[in-house]
Amino acid sequence: MRYLLLIMLGILPLACSKKESKKTESWTKDSLAFAKVRNYINDPANCTTISWMDAMYKELDTVKEGKQVEVSWRFKNTGNKPLIVANVTTSCDCTVVDKPKKAIATGGQGIIKAKFNTKDLQGWQRKDVYVLVNNKTNLVQTLSFAVNVIK
Repeated sequence: MRYLLLIMLGILPLACSKKESKKTESWTKDSLAFAKVRNYINDPANCTTISWMDAMYKELDTVKEGKQVEVSWRFKNTGNKPLIVANVTTSCDCTVVDKPKKAIATGGQGIIKAKFNTKDLQGWQRKDVYVLVNNKTNLVQTLSFAVNVIK
């Protein structure tokens, strides 16, 4: 029992010193601007609703390794407040995203675009795109795509 307690006390500092994840780092790059937007979107008075006009998961055609694959998702602001796309990140560095720079007015539409670099990859690849918005029910919307990469 005594040894178990000593082992647990020895592991505790390791568990508490866990480094910040890469995803978290990428969400905080522009910390000042992001903090302002985060405070805005976390206020329920500023929340709206989003409707995806395209499927949130897309299965794409087979491509040859080395090609760039482009995918996009259209959305609409279905609420009564401006829709803010605060941040968009991906599950890996092989995917680059583009998001609207301005707020989407009520009834307005926008698009999230992703470019996936298949260099040095083979087989089925599934990538996720995380969209941070001032949506009433879910601030983080997850978009995904899958593609089969062949040699």
